[in-house]
Amino acid sequence: MKSLRKLEIGFGIATLVLALTVSVINFGPLYNVDIPLQLLGAVVFFIAPALMVALGGYLHAMQRKSSGFNMLWLGGLFLTVMLFVHALGGVFYLYGLWRGLEILTPSVAAIASMIASLLVRLYSIKE
Repeated sequence: MKSLRKLEIGFGIATLVLALTVSVINFGPLYNVDIPLQLLGAVVFFIAPALMVALGGYLHAMQRKSSGFNMLWLGGLFLTVMLFVHALGGVFYLYGLWRGLEILTPSVAAIASMIASLLVRLYSIKE
């Protein structure tokens, strides 16, 4: 397995792990009384797109399926849009600098996974 494929899988897994960490730390039972609604928001805005990025990265890199590429890009584009929504929407004002940056980290890992998938696709066409 080439190093670009390893990077694509690694960034996809990192996206999922970071999304799970953000969901547990920021939206867990210690901070809010309305736990089910907060967990539903965490699943919709963090975990589900990150799972799409991780699963799509695996399907694209290991099994060489174009459906994995599409899944990765669908989840990655959603997280990229959420990066701009959070950054411009006042996440730093609401949570502070460090927790605001923590909320943005899954989106950055998703962007890195999207770039790796493009490079994998580019170099697999040349082969």
